[in-house]
Amino acid sequence: MDKCNKNLNKDIRTNYRELNSSFQSNLTAFKQTIDISRTTSRCALYSYCKDAKTPVIFRHYVHWHGDSDGFYGYDKKTHDYCKMYIFIEGKFNFLIEDNMCAPVCGNVITIRSGEGYNSFFYALSNVDYYEIDFPPEFFENIPEGSPFYNLFFEREAGQSNLISLGHQAMTKMFQGLEKIESIIERKPNHADFLIYSRLVQICALVSDAFADRKNENSDHKIPHTLKTALKYISENYLSLDDTKKIAEHCHISVSYLCRLFRNTLGTTPIEYINNQKLSHAKYMLKNGHNVTDTCYASGFNSYNYFISIFKKNVGQTPSEYRKSEN
Repeated sequence: MDKCNKNLNKDIRTNYRELNSSFQSNLTAFKQTIDISRTTSRCALYSYCKDAKTPVIFRHYVHWHGDSDGFYGYDKKTHDYCKMYIFIEGKFNFLIEDNMCAPVCGNVITIRSGEGYNSFFYALSNVDYYEIDFPPEFFENIPEGSPFYNLFFEREAGQSNLISLGHQAMTKMFQGLEKIESIIERKPNHADFLIYSRLVQICALVSDAFADRKNENSDHKIPHTLKTALKYISENYLSLDDTKKIAEHCHISVSYLCRLFRNTLGTTPIEYINNQKLSHAKYMLKNGHNVTDTCYASGFNSYNYFISIFKKNVGQTPSEYRKSEN
C-alpha cells in the first residue's frame, strides 16, 4: 500500500502539472474510485501532452482484488473522453449500454465519450489491465472515417465494444505496452515522443482488428428485465433490504430475478445491493463521517452487520478504513 501510494504521488507530481482543470478532476475521481488498500502491486501513470488541453493518460493497474468471495461494481458512468481497456488477467464484466462484455486476456474494450457503462470486478483474483484515456481534443486531428476514428465513433452505442486480436497482433500489442513502461522507468531523451509513437502503434493494431469485423458477436445483449432491475437498484439501493421490491417492480418472481443476476452478472441481487451500499459507505468514511452515521446513512439497519460485511469485503473495519483515508 505505502509503495503504491508513493508511486502514485510521485507520478502525479511529475506528470500532471500540465493537465487542465477538467482532467485534474477526472484524475481525482479515479483515485477515489480505486481502492488503494487492496492494491498490492503498482499503478503506473503517464500523461502525454501535445499541449495543456490534449493529454493522453496511460495507466497500468495491477493488484489482488478482494480478500473474500463476491464482486465489486461501480455505478454507471459516462465520460467526455474515450477509453481503451486492455486486459491481461482477472475476471471482469462490463455492462455497456444494453450489452454485457466479458473480456479475457488479450481482449480490448473501447468506450467512446457519452457511452454509459458499469464495470464489475470479481473478488479473489489477480487483476491486471491497462487503461488509456483519449480526451476530445485528441480527435480534432484524426480524420473522420479513419480506422482509429471508426474504432470509437462509427458504431452503434454499446455495440462492438469488445475486440479480439490475433496472436501475432496481440504479441506486438503487449510488447508495445512493455516498451512504454520501460521508457517511463528509464526516462530517456525524447521520452514523450517515444511513448507517443508506441501508443500510435498499439492503436493501429486495435483499429485493424476492429476493421476486420471478427468480433460482431462478442457482445451479449443484457435482458431488458435485468436492465430495469439495475436501474431500480441504482435509484433506490439505500432503502432496499431484500429483493421483493425489485421483483415486484420488474413484475417477476424473486427466484427468477436471482437467476437473472447469477446467469448474467455472476452474483446475487443482495450482493449487488450491498456493494452499492458499501461504495456509498466508503465515500462517506473518506469524507470524515463517523462509523455510526455512515452505517445508517448507507442503508444498513444493523451496526454489527455493517461492521461484519465491510470487513469481509474491504479487508478492514470501517474505523481502520476511515483512519487510513484521512
